[in-house]
Amino acid sequence: MPLALKTADQRLADFYEADDRATHLFAIGAGLAVLIGCVGLWGLASFNTARRTKEIGIRKTLGASSGDIVKLLVGQFLRPVLIANLVAWPLAYFAMRTWLAGFSDAVTLSLVYFLGASALAIVIAVLTVLGQSLRASRAAPAWALRHD
Repeated sequence: MPLALKTADQRLADFYEADDRATHLFAIGAGLAVLIGCVGLWGLASFNTARRTKEIGIRKTLGASSGDIVKLLVGQFLRPVLIANLVAWPLAYFAMRTWLAGFSDAVTLSLVYFLGASALAIVIAVLTVLGQSLRASRAAPAWALRHD
């Protein structure tokens, strides 16, 4: 039987192999979840702007600018994202604290990570809804009022 020698780096890599696989699977799942969420948010924004076409036309007729319409529609979709973040913060904190407790090196959880995740969620939501909002805000008021 030949002698099997391993370096310390190879032995350490063996210890973290399961964590690397879990990280890879989690990244794929998170990416798919974000993609499905974006498609759902885009569909909801499309439905909502189509449903509110007459309201948007009336607002434009009464003097609302395109920026006002965009702010109205984007702001409507940001509220649920912000509420979801407030609900997710404690859950993520306890889940991460439990997971990190299994490691020998202590890692502190900072508020910066949670703020960064919230900012990323807000940017994704705004970019997803922005196209529909711009299209609705640029429509001619006369067309919007005739449209059914």
